[in-house]
Amino acid sequence: MDTHALHSCFEATLKADENTRIQAELQLKAAESTPGFISSCLDIVVEPQVSANVKTASAIYLKNKIDRYWDPLTPVDNPILESEKPAFRERLIPAITKVSPHCRQLLVKTLSIIVVRDFPEKWSDLMNITLALFQTSDIDSIRTAITCLLEISKHYRWTTGQNRAPLDDIVASSFPGILNIANSLLNETSITAADMLRDILKIYKFSTFQELPVYLQDTNNLADWATLMLNVIKKDLPEETLKLPEPEREINTWVKCKKWSFANLYRLLYRYAAPRLSHNKQHSEFSSNFIVNYVPEIIKVYFQQIEFWVQQKIWLSKASLYNILAFLEECIYSKSSWLLIKPHVEIMISHVVFPLLCTTEDDIETFETDPEEYIHQRLDVFEERSTPDTAAINFLVTLIRKKSKSSLSFLLNHVQKVVQNHVQNPQDLTFACQHEAALKIMGALAPLFLAKTEISINMEQFLVEYVFPDFSSTHGFLRAQACHFLNIYADLNVSDLDDVTCSYVLKCLEDANLPVQIEATLALQPLIRHDSIQDALSSRVPEIMTRLLDLANRIDVDSIASVIEEFVDVFSVQLAPFAVDLGKKLTDQLMRLLSEIVDLQNSEYDSSKYDGNAHEEKTMTALGILTAMNTILLALDNASVVILELETIISPALRIIFRENMSEFYSEVFGLIESFTFCLKTISPTTWSLLPDIHAIFNDSAIDYLNELSPCLNNYIHYGAREISQSPDLANIFFNIFETILSDDARFTEEDRIIGCSIGQRFLITIRGCINQFLPTMLRTVIPILRKPPSNQYLIKLIEVALASICNNTSLALSILDAEGFTEQFFTLWFDNMDKLQNVYDLKLVVLSLLSIFILPNESIPASIQCILGQLSKGLVGAIGALPAAIKRREEAENAFDRPVTNNSIINNWNDVDEEDEEGEEAIESTDNTQRVNAILEAANNINDSYFSDDSYSETVLDAVNPYSVVKHTFMELEKNNPERYKLLIEKYTPDDIKTIDQLVI
Repeated sequence: MDTHALHSCFEATLKADENTRIQAELQLKAAESTPGFISSCLDIVVEPQVSANVKTASAIYLKNKIDRYWDPLTPVDNPILESEKPAFRERLIPAITKVSPHCRQLLVKTLSIIVVRDFPEKWSDLMNITLALFQTSDIDSIRTAITCLLEISKHYRWTTGQNRAPLDDIVASSFPGILNIANSLLNETSITAADMLRDILKIYKFSTFQELPVYLQDTNNLADWATLMLNVIKKDLPEETLKLPEPEREINTWVKCKKWSFANLYRLLYRYAAPRLSHNKQHSEFSSNFIVNYVPEIIKVYFQQIEFWVQQKIWLSKASLYNILAFLEECIYSKSSWLLIKPHVEIMISHVVFPLLCTTEDDIETFETDPEEYIHQRLDVFEERSTPDTAAINFLVTLIRKKSKSSLSFLLNHVQKVVQNHVQNPQDLTFACQHEAALKIMGALAPLFLAKTEISINMEQFLVEYVFPDFSSTHGFLRAQACHFLNIYADLNVSDLDDVTCSYVLKCLEDANLPVQIEATLALQPLIRHDSIQDALSSRVPEIMTRLLDLANRIDVDSIASVIEEFVDVFSVQLAPFAVDLGKKLTDQLMRLLSEIVDLQNSEYDSSKYDGNAHEEKTMTALGILTAMNTILLALDNASVVILELETIISPALRIIFRENMSEFYSEVFGLIESFTFCLKTISPTTWSLLPDIHAIFNDSAIDYLNELSPCLNNYIHYGAREISQSPDLANIFFNIFETILSDDARFTEEDRIIGCSIGQRFLITIRGCINQFLPTMLRTVIPILRKPPSNQYLIKLIEVALASICNNTSLALSILDAEGFTEQFFTLWFDNMDKLQNVYDLKLVVLSLLSIFILPNESIPASIQCILGQLSKGLVGAIGALPAAIKRREEAENAFDRPVTNNSIINNWNDVDEEDEEGEEAIESTDNTQRVNAILEAANNINDSYFSDDSYSETVLDAVNPYSVVKHTFMELEKNNPERYKLLIEKYTPDDIKTIDQLVI
């Protein structure tokens, strides 16, 4: 590789002339497949005479090249040759030592990529290289050694057990040295010293991430590292750092050193030392040592830090505040550590928790200038947010739940004082900000307060006096908070205030501020579950729905779709006349979202610009719309004209989903098609037109959604039987799906094959005419599997396919069994497993299969069957006798509702037990919960695996069959037209058999 030419090429990419840049980029693209390219790039980066801009361009290109072509996860053209890699690895670490800070950062990222892909298998000497660098006196080499050790520790971050064993040796050999280095850096103020100290603390983090290395469990080593981290915490930040604007200060390296010190101590506590954790038994000695000998000193330092912060003598970052509060929250669970926190509770509530929850100037600015960001900050509750306000709420909830006698009275008095200040001075911004903090606290404690009658009975007055006035506040953020508060306390029994509540919420739906509108929308969801609220809103349903749709179209918030879904469900009668218009609006919104999602998926991935939250938000909103459409359909069960129109409206969106392979929507789309076909009781031309698309994605991306696809296909078969019978092309789709699932394709599990059998036997039992060309192959597909009977459930489904074949074309099916030499074995399998064919559908299938054999002429019945017709007839009696119990079970299943298992013990048992040891009680409570959950899961598994269950919501062609009438009619015809056969069938009947037939059939 010509390094000089490559240097010129990088230089040209920085020229102002666009044509020159384009030509240079094309030359680079061509050159990167040349052997030696990565080595030449590194030459340019380390060459002292090369300009900084060219070095940076080369380092960026090198990093990207390594990322894409060094042992890539997916095949690529021209990957980096294995022969080039050892020399490059050998040169990379010295290069990191030499280069400028910016290039160093890029080369470290390159190192990280290679460590992930090569260590330890292909780069076994990396640890030795690292230890050798530690032995030098050169600060740059030592810094590089720390960097290497950091990447090695990252490699072991997620490992456990034996896979993690090498880390114990690495920690034992390297940690004494890096501890000495860290201590020597404490008195430094340079950014290089901060970088090194930060990396050492992160090495500790990654080394203790999943398991605690043996070396670090030693009392002396624990003391040394805990002392280091407490000293980092107590270290004053450099003046240069404190002069930075707060956003820059938050990411300053010295600040991050404190952050990782706090975080490491918190991890030691909650992961390895907290007595309340069941997995802590393996670290019981460490736990006892840490709780007794270290937690008191840590708490002392933390309260010193809090005191200085409250007095504004020091500044603490958001991450540091989060970890302080998280640590103290964990300490509430331990009796000994709680006693150290208890004297500080009032200060913590009034001077830490409250201030952290107060609305800030930044919050107000975001509310006014970037309302969408404000909304997402408030609503992304499922994201794990390591922020001070989150930690403050968590601390407070745990404090009140576990130690209410020591904290609740003071808290409520403080809240009362704050909200009264606001009511008396509603225009004062400071009091307004404090008032929102009070409402946030009361909201966070709602699950506890609503469970306590003595508190919940006072909440109506609290609402009237301190929340309702906020609906008219001049502060928009308080109007939003008032709606949010109503949302949380929607279960309060305040029916006499329903009209007032509705008027406030509806007024906020029209508020000038988007966050207020969104919070009002979300408040509607729990409120409309109350009958009185439904009555109050019923006359304004179309108007409200229009507003909700407009909001959903303005901002991608999946919670709005959830509200729309519930609104449609609750007010289906009122919305029915507007269903078509509603469907158009929902589809327009869905089409927009799908288009934006497709654009995101098709755009070239750029990690620096990719917004995963935006993609997820759009996806969740689209899912909510599809669910809302399904709810509308089910509400219009009998309005076939409207359903047909809705089907036409939504189908273009479904085609986009299929043709773009947007598998995240398959479950909802299959459910939607199932609803269309179920409500119409027929397959419309629109739905038929979707079947080829379904077939195409089945063979591509829908294999993982067979469970969701199956009811949809069953409805096609059941309601489209006439069209399928007349169209070999349509029939071939279902045949192909069955054949593919039961093939040797390893992608299909046994559960998938059970579903495939269900589709196949439904196809055979329902379709006539052209199916004769498929029946032989279908039966010959199951015979080899039946020769080596699989697990019971799969076996039963395979038998069902054979029985459906017999019902469809008895003589053809029996001739195939005979030709395959499988007749006797099949009938033995069938009757040996007759006790497992005990639901209504299976029993009807058994009855019809047997009757279809009984009416065949002698020449069509294999000899091996003719001699056992009497035994088969006994099987018929058994099936007929089992039907009443099966029908009763199905009726009970149809009438059964899920009974939610509630466990309010955590909420109800939140009285203070300050001086008692709570760990034992909590362990018992946890065990009880676990046993209860296990019992539920076991019951659920028993239901799922039962051979006796029927799908009460799945219609089949056998539903219309009266087995008693069919048996009666068949036997009467046999007695009349084939008396010998009739005599043969009944001659082995016992008096009980005759009684069964007499009672049920005659």
